[in-house]
Amino acid sequence: MAITVTDYQPDDTIAQDCYIYAMEADTAHNDTALWVGNLASSGYKTRTLIGFDWIWTKYANPKSYFLSDITVKLYVEAHQNTASRGILLYSIKRPFTETATWNKYDGVNSWQTAGGTGANDIEEYGTLYQQTQSGWYMPAVGNWQTFRYPLEYFLKCLRGEGHYGMFIRNGVYETDDYFSTRCSSSSSATAAQRPKYSFTYEPYHKIYLVKSGLGQVK
Repeated sequence: MAITVTDYQPDDTIAQDCYIYAMEADTAHNDTALWVGNLASSGYKTRTLIGFDWIWTKYANPKSYFLSDITVKLYVEAHQNTASRGILLYSIKRPFTETATWNKYDGVNSWQTAGGTGANDIEEYGTLYQQTQSGWYMPAVGNWQTFRYPLEYFLKCLRGEGHYGMFIRNGVYETDDYFSTRCSSSSSATAAQRPKYSFTYEPYHKIYLVKSGLGQVK
C-alpha cells in the first residue's frame, strides 16, 4: 500500500541543505538560512542547494518504490528589495555536501564553473513564476514557497545515476538586479519553520516461501 509523507520537517542532523555565496567564494554556509538572489548587487549572488539522500536512507531500506515528485516547501523569513522575478530550478549533477562553496561542491573539488552553473554541474528542469503579494517573486514574509523536484531526477539520485539534489537560483535578472529572499534552513532554531518535504512511496516487501507452498509477506 502506498504511503504519503506530508510536510515532514527533518532537522540538520538528517537533512542536507546549504547556500553558496559569490562574495565568500571559499566559505561554506551551512547555517540557519537559505538565500536566493543578489544580496546587494550583481556580484553578490546566492544560490541554494538541497539534497535528498536522507529520504532514501530513512524511508527506503532495503528498497522501496517512489511514486511521486518530491516537493520542498521553504519558509520565507525576509526579502531584500522585492521584485517580480522567475526562479530557475535545476538538478545537481555533483555529489555536493553541506561544506559546498561557490568554488567547490564539497569544499574540496571544484565545480566545472564557479557558482555551480556548468553543464557538468547542473541540469535545468523548470522555471518557477510566483507572482503574489505586491508582485513579489516569492510569497510574503511568513508564508511558504513550494519547489518541485521531478520523480525522474529523484530516481536517478536513488540509482546512483549522477544526480544529487535540487539547485535553486534567480532567473535572467540575476546578473543585474538587487533582490533576494531568505528562507529557513533545517538548522533553524524554530522547528516549525524548517523545510517541509512531501512524497509518496510504496514500501518494499520481502516474500518468503514456506513449506505449505504459501507465501508469507513481511
